[in-house]
Amino acid sequence: MEYREYIMKLSGQSQNHRTNDALDVIRSFAQVGIQYWKAIEPSEDIAQQIVESGMKLIVRVDFEQPGDDPSWKDRFLDTVKNRPWFKYAWAVETANEPYSGEPDVPEWFSQAEAEIANELWYDHGTIAIVGNRATGHDGYYVPVNENVPLYIGIHEYGYPRILDQQPWNALRHQSWFPSILEQRPDAKLLFTEVGISKILVGGEDLGFKETGLGDEDFFYNSLIPFNQIIESEDYVEVAFIYGIGMLHDDESDKPWSTHDCLDTTVPQRIIDFLAQAPQMEQETQ
Repeated sequence: MEYREYIMKLSGQSQNHRTNDALDVIRSFAQVGIQYWKAIEPSEDIAQQIVESGMKLIVRVDFEQPGDDPSWKDRFLDTVKNRPWFKYAWAVETANEPYSGEPDVPEWFSQAEAEIANELWYDHGTIAIVGNRATGHDGYYVPVNENVPLYIGIHEYGYPRILDQQPWNALRHQSWFPSILEQRPDAKLLFTEVGISKILVGGEDLGFKETGLGDEDFFYNSLIPFNQIIESEDYVEVAFIYGIGMLHDDESDKPWSTHDCLDTTVPQRIIDFLAQAPQMEQETQ
């Protein structure tokens, strides 16, 4: 008879002022042992409250795409360091979904990410989450210094279920991350976005609320099989559900609001699942 500890690698991410609305969920996630939360441009006060809840805060900054401009690196670093939330950030993502549609990123950009990671780590003890490519893209190696942590982000989506387009979207990491581990055995992978998007079948970037297949129950039942796969992958650190607290102030926010499960039972079901799960789960031979 063997036993193993049950691991929930799912967490959430929130957007701008909606992070304030997600604070109760964030605190409840922390209480059941979830260690990370991702926020897009939180206020200083909210960032502090997330950290005080016991969470490690990962932040995505709203910033321009790098394009063909190597000076992007310095502007990015200046912007991040001057954000009020920066002193509370455990980690900061670099560009979001860089060079979408291209098979590779330019060499100068991966080197720029390495320099960002080195500087943030040496000067501030802050981790840079590099990569963060869109679903359907391979990640890539970033040559950070050997004593700098290498954390690589990737987005993985499916439609109507997360795993439906595997291995070309969800689980695509299994085809390319092993080569990263050959170069850096201690590298970690973070799913900086995971969810459901109609864009994979030629539609708009609309989320689980637009599947017409049961909405929140369908979404929750799609997340759990994904978690069951990644929980056995030691190099996977966390998967951030997109999203728990997304903008829906007006019609222009519809792409984000259709992904938002804050007003559903999904967060509480994750909390209840972890709170009720035994610390050790029995496996039979």
